[in-house]
Amino acid sequence: MSASRRVLSEWRNRAEAEYSSAAVAARVVHNLIATGMPRALIHTGQRIVNDELDHAELSLGVWRALGGEGEVQVDVTRLTPPEGPPLLLLAEDVLRAFCVGETVAVPLFAAMRAGAEHPAVLGALERILRDEAVHRAFGWDALEALVALDPAGVPPFMAQRLPEALMSCRKAYVVPHTHRSA
Repeated sequence: MSASRRVLSEWRNRAEAEYSSAAVAARVVHNLIATGMPRALIHTGQRIVNDELDHAELSLGVWRALGGEGEVQVDVTRLTPPEGPPLLLLAEDVLRAFCVGETVAVPLFAAMRAGAEHPAVLGALERILRDEAVHRAFGWDALEALVALDPAGVPPFMAQRLPEALMSCRKAYVVPHTHRSA
């Protein structure tokens, strides 16, 4: 079975996005350790790194099952970590990747699953959805720990960064409309 170009492109992009998410999760684990966060959060963060790598492989498997050919090359230059204080880097990543990104991803993947029929797609989405719920909960737990660590600094930082995090998430999921002339 060969899928449309748009469907193939989405699964290819999904593989790249999941690989990038693994890199962000690894950076989060590093910064959880660097800021002295609870071990339970660190262990969940480590699980998330592995989940995201699995999701990348699952997405590539779906891409191939739907007719994708060749190799998928991830732009590793985008994975270079930013510099700055570990607490602020952690807060930024938790906000963007988990509190916003994973929270939005759960209902989107559920909608994708509801319309899916191909066995490879269904299997991948089932696994991803199970994991995404854990990732979303991790984000809110990590935010709570960050606020407990720095109650005067984290809430205003998050409030300042939230609009850009939401806009970035929107751009990642919205398909640009093409206008036709009459």
